[in-house]
Amino acid sequence: RVLFRSNWNTFLSGDLAGSIGMSIYQYTNYVFPIPATKHITLLVGLLALLSPLAFINKYSIKDFRISYICLLLIWMVIFIYKAESPSFIIAIVGCGVWGFNSIVTKRKTIFMLLTLFVTCFMYSDIIPYSIRHQYFNYDFIKPLMPTLCFIVILIEMYKMKKDSSSLRESNTA
Repeated sequence: RVLFRSNWNTFLSGDLAGSIGMSIYQYTNYVFPIPATKHITLLVGLLALLSPLAFINKYSIKDFRISYICLLLIWMVIFIYKAESPSFIIAIVGCGVWGFNSIVTKRKTIFMLLTLFVTCFMYSDIIPYSIRHQYFNYDFIKPLMPTLCFIVILIEMYKMKKDSSSLRESNTA
């Protein structure tokens, strides 16, 4: 049993060292090409994910709870070092739930459409093959918009006020 665990740990440590997948690690590895970049990036991402939980007084706000679930869905994809193209549906669901749950503005609508286009449609048959492969680096661009969405949701959660949860309900009533 101990032998199995040590072999498994050896396998995982070797796997972690050689892979960055379609994740935020591409950007951090490009900017800071040092071996510990993955661990530092994961630690920063974990702190960013857990930091909204410090606002205990906001737990009663429905939009805060929904935004946190969206943040978690996006985090699961952009901070996994083995992220692949099909796993981005999880991040898109997080972005979509956040977009449809919050107050609709022109800026947010453009941001959501751009997220959908860059993450989903840019590499489908809607865009001609020659354009897709000549001008766009598939692995590098795909995590860009979910990462920006993660940052925007995080900023909105920090700015959220206790009385702001009823804004959407008051606009629909």
